[in-house]
Amino acid sequence: MKQIIKSKTEPQALVNYRVDSNGLNYTWTSFQNPYKNDYKIYLLKEQGHICAYCMQRISMDNIKVEHLKPRHACTEIEKLNDHNMVAVCKGVKDAEHHCDTKRGNLKPHLQALSILPTQSNPSCEDLTHFVSGDFKAKDGNSIIEDDINTKLNLNCNALKTARNSTEQGFIEGLITKAFDNGFEWTVDLLTSELNNILQIGVDFEQRRFNEFCLIEANILNQKIEFRRTV
Repeated sequence: MKQIIKSKTEPQALVNYRVDSNGLNYTWTSFQNPYKNDYKIYLLKEQGHICAYCMQRISMDNIKVEHLKPRHACTEIEKLNDHNMVAVCKGVKDAEHHCDTKRGNLKPHLQALSILPTQSNPSCEDLTHFVSGDFKAKDGNSIIEDDINTKLNLNCNALKTARNSTEQGFIEGLITKAFDNGFEWTVDLLTSELNNILQIGVDFEQRRFNEFCLIEANILNQKIEFRRTV
């Protein structure tokens, strides 16, 4: 789960929908194309084309708009509040349900989340980490662990296998890159690679994160810390 920093400015797609509806039928149910497609495109760019929960690649072919506060508990205003909406994947991998698909199958009173990709101070990245492919609460917080494992099923076998594959492939890629180009990974080179993974300085319109980018970032941070101690 990567932190999503929401804009203080309302996305143009939502503005256009409200203006064109004259406020008379400004509801989630009536929020259809072209406004909804425009909003999906906006969310993809905002999130760098990865799912708000599992960090798998998403596109216009498999995107869903997810309400962080369950829609059944929202007012009409909350249903169309950008700060309550994120982009997620279809939530099915190798027949296992995860993300909002798993959450949506729960009884309504069990769907509320205690950790959100949009929160800050602390962010979701401050509260969680990856350990050998498992997504965990850093302090073992049982409420957050319940969100991760029961409500979102982010440690299902399919996701863990994909994350482990990403980790192994990234480590091998670092070794190959250094060998093929005849250099050793210094702190400066690792930091540059980290900035690239996190898309530091990349324009909103061009930003595109790798799947499971935080796993790659974690590997680089570990290597940076190690290099600083030797």
